[in-house]
Amino acid sequence: MKFRTPSIKSLRTEKEKLTALKNQQYEEFSYVRAKYRELQTVANNVNHMLDLEHPIQKDLQQEQQSEASQKNKSTQQKETGQSL
Repeated sequence: MKFRTPSIKSLRTEKEKLTALKNQQYEEFSYVRAKYRELQTVANNVNHMLDLEHPIQKDLQQEQQSEASQKNKSTQQKETGQSL
């Protein structure tokens, strides 16, 4: 079975088509990304104004704060020479 290599002309034509498609899709992607960011900002502002954070997010924030607090205590104890 022989394989024919495509001509330079056909490769250039295909590249032009693909480049045009890529540019069109990138424009659509940029628009959707900008809209998404705008909606995220609006949602965050509404939640902040109404103080409506999701319970899961509050739990995660509390866990992160307690972990940070424990790390700080452990670092302070090491610096002062105290053992855990």
